[in-house]
Amino acid sequence: MMRSTKVLVVDDMASNAQVIEAVLEDEHEVLLAYSGEQALLILQENMDIDLVLLDIVMPDMDGYKVCEKIKSNKNFEHIPVIFLTSEDSQESEERGFQFGAVDYITKPIRPAILLMRVKTHITLKRTQEKLRDMALHDQLTTLYNRYYLEESGSKSFAYTKRHQAQLSVAMLDIDHFKNVNDTYGHDVGDVVLKAVALLLKDNVREEDVVARIGGEEFVIIFKDTNIKDSFSKVENIRQKVQASSPNNIEITISIGMTQINASSESFDALLKQADQALYEAKESGRNQTKIYSGN
Repeated sequence: MMRSTKVLVVDDMASNAQVIEAVLEDEHEVLLAYSGEQALLILQENMDIDLVLLDIVMPDMDGYKVCEKIKSNKNFEHIPVIFLTSEDSQESEERGFQFGAVDYITKPIRPAILLMRVKTHITLKRTQEKLRDMALHDQLTTLYNRYYLEESGSKSFAYTKRHQAQLSVAMLDIDHFKNVNDTYGHDVGDVVLKAVALLLKDNVREEDVVARIGGEEFVIIFKDTNIKDSFSKVENIRQKVQASSPNNIEITISIGMTQINASSESFDALLKQADQALYEAKESGRNQTKIYSGN
């Protein structure tokens, strides 16, 4: 079930904010703020706000400044802002758009217009979120895709280097997966892929990244984890895959691993090391984990 939409109304006049709340409350969860500072605090405490209705003329911090702060914060920049004002001038409207607003509603508020504008911009936001989600996820398994892996991996690599932390990478491949497709068909092959993907997702931490990067290849980024601990985790995964028998088909996986060190140059280099270790695991008989040796 889709969560309820959440709208933040910001107006230093409590009576104005409450009138807007009365218009919206039947269709949306409404939060009220009576200053720019209060609005920013509410945003920090409610990361799922869908829309901000923002008065322009307020003491201490006007709506333009509040909008600027919202749009300069990566946690909030995706939230659409609609300005509410009694100023009905082209200059004021243009200035609002320059600060990142998506729309401009003049006072006095007309309930039907307000409802339609709010609905339109929340729908647009949800559509953009869905498109971004589709762009970052593998559609069959719902795991992250290669694009997201490279984006997230590069950021994790830079963070780990900067803070001299730990980072391990595992590359997994389903053994003889072509035989599964050839023997049982691609529909059954898809069932196997989804079963393995779910098992991977269920056996890593929330902060780790699991991605499908090819037909039957997956990658796991273990953040803040050394090679010894991540090796134990992937061995546990390997054994669970072997015991799972999705669709009553016995399968195994081979795994290659590596970890960041002082000489590591990039996340892409770590992937290549994990891939080489995976090749060694296959050459050694499959259904096993190999750690990159540097050879």
